[in-house]
Amino acid sequence: MIFNVHMKNIFLVGFMGSGKSSIGKRLSKKLNLNHLDTDRIIEKQNSMSIKEIFKNKDEKFFRHEEFKLITSLSKTKNQIISTGGGLFCNNDIIKYINENGISIYLKYSSEILYERLKSNNNEDRPILAHIKNEKLKYFIDDLLAERDKYYRKSTITVECNDLKKEEILRKINSLIITS
Repeated sequence: MIFNVHMKNIFLVGFMGSGKSSIGKRLSKKLNLNHLDTDRIIEKQNSMSIKEIFKNKDEKFFRHEEFKLITSLSKTKNQIISTGGGLFCNNDIIKYINENGISIYLKYSSEILYERLKSNNNEDRPILAHIKNEKLKYFIDDLLAERDKYYRKSTITVECNDLKKEEILRKINSLIITS
C-alpha cells in the first residue's frame, strides 16, 4: 500500500536507538522537508536536558510536554518529526498522530537494539541511565515487549533488522507519495 503524505507530517516512531533522529534528518533532506526532533525541542523549551527534566520534574511532566508539542507541531504540515521512544506509547497520542499524519515504525529486534544501545553512553537516555550493562538486555526485552503493542498501531512498519540506513530510506520512500 502506498501512502500519500501531501499536506501531512511524517512521524518516525520506535524504540530508543532505532535511528529515528538520524533517519529523520536524512529523510528530510531527501524529501526536501523540515526535520524536527521532539526531544531536542522539549530540551530547548525547558532549558534542560531530557535527563534533567526527568530528575527535576518527572517522567509524567515530560510525557505531558510531548503531548503538548505533538498537538502544536501538527498545526504545520509537510514535516519529518522524529519522536522520543516513549512518545507513541499513549493511545491519545497515537490517535492524534495517525489522524494528523503518517506514523512510521522503525522496527528492530531486541537483540539488535541491545547491540546498538550497550556501547552507547546512555546518559541522555534517563530510562537507561540506571541500568547496568549485564541487565540491559533483559530491560530492553521487557520494555520493547510492553511498547510494541503501541508501535504496531503505526501507519507503516519498516522491518529494519537487516537494512542499512540507505535501504531504510529507500523503503520509506517507496511507501509514500510526496506530491
